[in-house]
Amino acid sequence: MFLAAAVVLSILMPDNRLFDGTTGLVLGMVMLTLVLLSGYGGQVSLCQFAFVGVGAFVMGAFFESGSILGVLVAGAVTAVAGAIVALPALRLQDLYLGLATFSVAWFGQEVIFDHPDTFDSGGNIFYEGLQIGPLDLSGNRAQFLVAAIGFAVFGIVVLAIRRGPFGRRLAAMSDSPAACATLGMSLLGTKVAVFAISAGMAGAAGALYGSTRGSAGALDFHLIQSLFVFLLATIGGITSVTGAFIGGVVFAILPVVQSEWVPSVELQGLFIGAGAIVVSRYPNGFAGILFQRFGRFRQQLTERRASGVAAGEPEGPEGPPEPDRTAELVVSP
Repeated sequence: MFLAAAVVLSILMPDNRLFDGTTGLVLGMVMLTLVLLSGYGGQVSLCQFAFVGVGAFVMGAFFESGSILGVLVAGAVTAVAGAIVALPALRLQDLYLGLATFSVAWFGQEVIFDHPDTFDSGGNIFYEGLQIGPLDLSGNRAQFLVAAIGFAVFGIVVLAIRRGPFGRRLAAMSDSPAACATLGMSLLGTKVAVFAISAGMAGAAGALYGSTRGSAGALDFHLIQSLFVFLLATIGGITSVTGAFIGGVVFAILPVVQSEWVPSVELQGLFIGAGAIVVSRYPNGFAGILFQRFGRFRQQLTERRASGVAAGEPEGPEGPPEPDRTAELVVSP
């Protein structure tokens, strides 16, 4: 259904809006990595855009032709980087883990991305559109559909992990690390694995980020981007795929709305402030509000159907069910 809606939107939306939609979907993919790492595993990460930058660099430096293989290699390289980042942060939690990962984002900005051998001290890397064999995916409509497919695949992966044994380990680690250690569960392996998986997914999203935008530079991976992505993912709903989708859409739409309709208002800061108030009451963000409203609607619909049956209304086109006449067939001795 999601991909069908994406196909319809790709036909109806103008080219300039397709580009914004593609950016939103790719950033939604980045937020899905936070759903896995922070929403399910309870591990705060403020350096996800640093992994996006590593993936974008690998794609641009070694796969200029836009090969889909570059996306996979970028994911593999950043998965290794994520495992390395996890090692010094194994004994940290909450605020201290956030500060440690934020320092990784700062290191990436000042040392890696601003180095002459990466993005050339403020310069850009230019990308060709993705290609799969003879199929050229460089057009705006094709890139939008590729981003939609990528978001759907990431969402399926995240949900599959959540419903599997590793997802149960993540939930247990998030609820009570001390209890997990008491039961003999390896927190070391679980933390390294979830950091590596989320970083690898962020790196693959970074490869798509550069390919769909056509160019990327050090300023695109400023450390404030990691903080902004984390905030939007939390406001959208960091415990669900829907929340990541909402966060990605808002990330792409807010600058467009501000530039075209309310240039004098800082919409991003306003939305984050309002979102923080919402999260203080609804920890699962806007996605949690949607699920709550939908649950109430279903409950009301069920209650109405039950009251209709109690009042003797027919259940279907054939009317109410026939009474049970089994007792009439019993012959007394």
